[in-house]
Amino acid sequence: MYWFYNQFYKQQKEKLQLEQRSHEIEVSFLKSQINEHFTYNMLNRFHTEASKYSDQLAEGILSLSDLMRYSVSEQENTMVALSEEIKYTQTLIELNRQRLDNQVEVHFEQEGTGMADWKIPHLCILTLVENAFKHGALKQAPLELHLNVMPEQLRFSTKNKIKPSSNEPSTGIGVKNLQRRLDLLCEGLATLEYRIEEKYFYTDLVIKAP
Repeated sequence: MYWFYNQFYKQQKEKLQLEQRSHEIEVSFLKSQINEHFTYNMLNRFHTEASKYSDQLAEGILSLSDLMRYSVSEQENTMVALSEEIKYTQTLIELNRQRLDNQVEVHFEQEGTGMADWKIPHLCILTLVENAFKHGALKQAPLELHLNVMPEQLRFSTKNKIKPSSNEPSTGIGVKNLQRRLDLLCEGLATLEYRIEEKYFYTDLVIKAP
């Protein structure tokens, strides 16, 4: 009887802890939804106001709103169409060009066939490009992006010059998080490598077809 009582007490305690944790997660989620909704509404309002003075500024705000919506619209551990990921990656590139007063060069080469058939982890390519803008000396040398799509595998690579102020380029939380999601979603079919060569930082992502 004593053993059964202890087991019952233990189960009830674990159930209570689980319910409390679920409640905390739900509250946190609702708060994030409210913040996102508020942000979208404010950006749309700024877009309307900015259109009275500058078409370029208004379009930039609208693009930023779309990019933010894409970044949070999917669950973290989901697969998205490659074409969608490329679309928003190009939006990110254009926004950064405007932020840097069009003083940067970005060469984005795409080749291969079967792009419509591919799905990749959400923010997979976008994370690597954002990392290059964040840590690269892009006013000193172009950012080079290369996407090669084949039926059996997809390869995406980046090359950017390292900022002189950085002794070691940080890959950031985003890239480390990406590696974990690749392991989870691609189940051994993806590799992500990065290296430093002569003041340049390289990343190489390969995803094989299942």
